[in-house]
Amino acid sequence: MREDLRVMRQDTMREDLRVMRQDTMREDLRVMRRDTMREDLRVMRQDTMREDLRVMRRDTMREDLRVMRQDTMREDLRVMRQDTMREDLRVMRQDRGLQWGPLLRADAARCVVALQSYGVGLPRNVGHAIDNVPLHRAADVLLCHLPSGRSVISVSLITFPPGRLPAGSPRLMNGAGPQPGLPSPL
Repeated sequence: MREDLRVMRQDTMREDLRVMRQDTMREDLRVMRRDTMREDLRVMRQDTMREDLRVMRRDTMREDLRVMRQDTMREDLRVMRQDTMREDLRVMRQDRGLQWGPLLRADAARCVVALQSYGVGLPRNVGHAIDNVPLHRAADVLLCHLPSGRSVISVSLITFPPGRLPAGSPRLMNGAGPQPGLPSPL
């Protein structure tokens, strides 16, 4: 009986030990799987966050570049409009006779054939600018006042070769009448 009891206890201990080991292995495996899943999930989240951040940065850069290009285009357009307005204003001032002197004295090789010589009136302040411009060189600036009060400037660059006009032809003066030898503007 003692031997039987000893054997039973021994078997029981062995079985208990086996079950404990089995349970321990199962628990270890469960924990390992859980840890692996957590780590995988952490890595996936980290990768997702990185990708999201990369996409956000890329989108931000694209948007910044788009806005910069748009701002640049707007600024270029603004500057172009401003330059155009300045040029228009300058031409308008020229048309109104405010800059006739500098305009007509800019090139000594040119002279003015004023429409006044054909019976069309010119501003009075044109005279001092065209007094000393010889007619036998060239002609370019023609000013005509329209009935509406607006003025139009026309550049024709009519060249007079030497000998085309009679020697000693009078210079164009403000208030002068038609000059002999001048070609018709028509």
